[in-house]
Amino acid sequence: MIQFDAHLFVSLFTAHLIGDFVLQTRYDVLYKNHLPVLFKHAFTVAIVSWLLSGSMELWIILPWIGITHAATDYVKAVYGDAFGEPFGMFLLDQAVHIAVIILTAFAIPELFVYESVWMVMFGKQFLDAMIILSGVILVVRVAGIVIGIWIGPMLQLMEEQVREQFERSSVIIGQLERLLIFFFVFTGLYSGVGFLLVAKAFFRMGTLMDRTRRFESEYVIVGTLISFTWALIFSWLAFYLISGGVNL
Repeated sequence: MIQFDAHLFVSLFTAHLIGDFVLQTRYDVLYKNHLPVLFKHAFTVAIVSWLLSGSMELWIILPWIGITHAATDYVKAVYGDAFGEPFGMFLLDQAVHIAVIILTAFAIPELFVYESVWMVMFGKQFLDAMIILSGVILVVRVAGIVIGIWIGPMLQLMEEQVREQFERSSVIIGQLERLLIFFFVFTGLYSGVGFLLVAKAFFRMGTLMDRTRRFESEYVIVGTLISFTWALIFSWLAFYLISGGVNL
């Protein structure tokens, strides 16, 4: 019977999020069609994956994750514009990476006998830490990218000076508010989410009530709804996993 190593999956998924959304720079994103930049990024992900796997015996992770990640990103960088829809390409790119991780979690137990040093040392606490870290990255960093791709075209309808101000402020504010939502969910303070929403509406009241700033109002409303919904879903999912909702 084919086994699925959930512990390895959690480790590799967390490594992917760290490599793609924390360690990857804007320069890497813009120049990933250049092979040195591409390989640097891909093998950064591979090294983090190998380290979090916790086993020296799993050296195969280095070339496997590195090559598949590089190939996927290269196709996206070179041919992505031909497919048009940025959000669809983002989802497809991430789906391929996750599919590789799932395949790895199925294949490794069949090919290797190994033991994670992190699981030996820390047990479930290591998995909980990985789940929390993944949750924070999904809520804080990934959400910002998704929102930027999804409603970014709305920014183009604003005046240039206003657009630049929104781009600077909305990223920081969005990250902070989603991090607070993550904290509220984990501490059971769901009323804090409502307070946060009311507070944001209060401070944005001038923009929302001004009919001459229609596109700014729509950007704030849509962005806030996506941001809060995303943060609540993934915060709750992370909390559900570490509280024993799924037997890992």
